[in-house]
Amino acid sequence: NHFLDALAEHRRSQGLPATSIAWGPWAEAGMSADAESLAYFKRFGLHPIDPEPSVKALHQAVSSGETTLTVANFDWARFTPTFTAQRPSPFLDGIPENRREAEQPGSGAETSAFRAELAKTPASQRHGFLVQRVRTYAAATLGRTVEEIPAAKPFQELGFDSLTAVQLRNQLNTATGLALPATVIFDHPTSEALAAHLRGQLGLAGEEAGEGSVLAALDKWDAAYGTAGMDEAARRRIAGRLRVLLSKWDPAEGETERSASAHDALESASAEDIFDLISSEFGKS
Repeated sequence: NHFLDALAEHRRSQGLPATSIAWGPWAEAGMSADAESLAYFKRFGLHPIDPEPSVKALHQAVSSGETTLTVANFDWARFTPTFTAQRPSPFLDGIPENRREAEQPGSGAETSAFRAELAKTPASQRHGFLVQRVRTYAAATLGRTVEEIPAAKPFQELGFDSLTAVQLRNQLNTATGLALPATVIFDHPTSEALAAHLRGQLGLAGEEAGEGSVLAALDKWDAAYGTAGMDEAARRRIAGRLRVLLSKWDPAEGETERSASAHDALESASAEDIFDLISSEFGKS
């Protein structure tokens, strides 16, 4: 295309006729005749153009002396943010439809609803709320269920590419009202990491993480280790350590643990040990 554009420009400079057209996909012909290619073009924001208006566009371009132009059926809401994901493009300058669809922070009812729901969520649960929202949007982008989007699994391993990354970013921008970059899911590559980034961008980073982050850490630990591949002795040692930790968090559990230990000690005590205990507690009669 660059060669043909340059050739057309050169011929025009010599007073010779030339018109170079960059065509979008044609309906029922070429690459768009393949269902897989057609689906890709639509995801990218390019819909097939019918032959009749295409021929009219060709006639108009030649008749008006156009040198280089593009003829395509754009879905600007999809095409613009994807095409400009890495850098601005002069190709889109001056196109009114593109200016209307140029990436903007989210606004309106969806952002208001998201902010209101976030505000009603207890501070200790906001991290979990954001993780769930990220997973929900990621699932919608890939056409999967939320259960298929583990919070700690990298987006690229889930199948995200540059196009779906932009689509997820757009959903997050619309919901949150933020202006996240197109690379945000690569900079923060899991739902957990992205939710933590959103907390900071939304001004929530200073809140006490509390229950949300602790539970999230436990979920990650359970997903990473579980009990797979461990023998009984290893599980016993780990369970013992977990009981010690539990006793620090739950006083009742700690008391139960101490009571159980005392009961075990009493069960194994000799008669002499028991008399010594009574003597030390109540004194000799």
